[in-house]
Amino acid sequence: MTIDAADVRTAIDYQTLADHLDVEITSRRGEWWTARCPTPGHDDRSPSCGISRDGWRCHGCGAGGSCIDLWMAVTGEDIPTAIDALVRWAGIAEGAPPQARRRMKPESVEAPADAPRMWHEHGPCWRRSGLA
Repeated sequence: MTIDAADVRTAIDYQTLADHLDVEITSRRGEWWTARCPTPGHDDRSPSCGISRDGWRCHGCGAGGSCIDLWMAVTGEDIPTAIDALVRWAGIAEGAPPQARRRMKPESVEAPADAPRMWHEHGPCWRRSGLA
């Protein structure tokens, strides 16, 4: 059994991938993030790209799709190279049952110990304020 594109699309959390690829996120509201389009050649002066847990789409240029498309847009790699890179990055194991692969997050991010205080004092933007 080999890992194919469908396995990769099922396993990757798109927002975690966008963070890893340094896509410029401009707002994070619930399950939908707004970002500047990562597509080369699109000078996205006002953020027009939406990233959810299941996909991404630029409403300015029409680019979008799967995690594989996002990886290719940022890195310029072709499909086989992008799939191999995503499999290595996410640690997707060949033969793992689909439910074990679903939405693996390669990195765990822990909130600082004083996060509740920071939220109370500075509201939801405390991370962007440089206080984190």
